[in-house]
Amino acid sequence: MWPPEVEQVVAPLRAAGTEARVEELAAGEETAPGPVVRAYGYDCDGRGLVVLVDAESEPDLGKVAAAGGCRDARRTPPPPFPYSQAARVLLEQRLLTAETVWIRAGSPRHVLGLDPSVLAQVTRASTADLSREG
Repeated sequence: MWPPEVEQVVAPLRAAGTEARVEELAAGEETAPGPVVRAYGYDCDGRGLVVLVDAESEPDLGKVAAAGGCRDARRTPPPPFPYSQAARVLLEQRLLTAETVWIRAGSPRHVLGLDPSVLAQVTRASTADLSREG
């Protein structure tokens, strides 16, 4: 049994029969076992938009607005995973080349590992080029 904040992330996956791996990082450890995905929230002309990019990258606001179909995208906090409160979820297309990607699982010490195509399926994400170059 995981802590309640982790269970909130894991429960929808378990209910859907989705294969995922949850790990608790050792005390003082901050590095996930692979590429980490960071979620950014945006208000996209009044609609909630979540953008998922590699934690080593920053979203490009112009690309986000174009892919989200909005004129004005302003940063807001993202809703909780699996982002069902968002009108739309976008996943950086480069993440699809990874075998497993990792996202924070309700606490700074817990991470969730998923195949990126499963992450896209669970979050109803479409893929796009979203990261800032260089």
